[in-house]
Amino acid sequence: MEGTIAIRNSRWIPACGAPVQPYLLNASNDGQHDFGYPCFMPREITIDGLVIDDRQHPKDYAGPYLFTDPTADVVHGCPPISLPADRAGDPPQPDHDQQPKTRVSPDSTFAASVRVIELN
Repeated sequence: MEGTIAIRNSRWIPACGAPVQPYLLNASNDGQHDFGYPCFMPREITIDGLVIDDRQHPKDYAGPYLFTDPTADVVHGCPPISLPADRAGDPPQPDHDQQPKTRVSPDSTFAASVRVIELN
């Protein structure tokens, strides 16, 4: 794990306003591609002042996810490259009247390994 990602003072409209389940970051890696150089997930992701405009959402919507399911693309039982466990920042705030909670990932094992630190 190396480096950081910072998302600050931004508004995100998932799928340009189409009704979708939003995922802020794609965390998948099926382990099948050699990039030819070392690749790392960031050690820390800071989210400060991100508003998710998810007013157009699917009927059964329960809130946005920070990460996709990192094991969704596993091929032939080959596990993905391991992902980092620590994340820092305030969870993004959905932009609508009844704000569902921001969730970590649809993969419960991965979600349990991620630490979200709310700074406010």
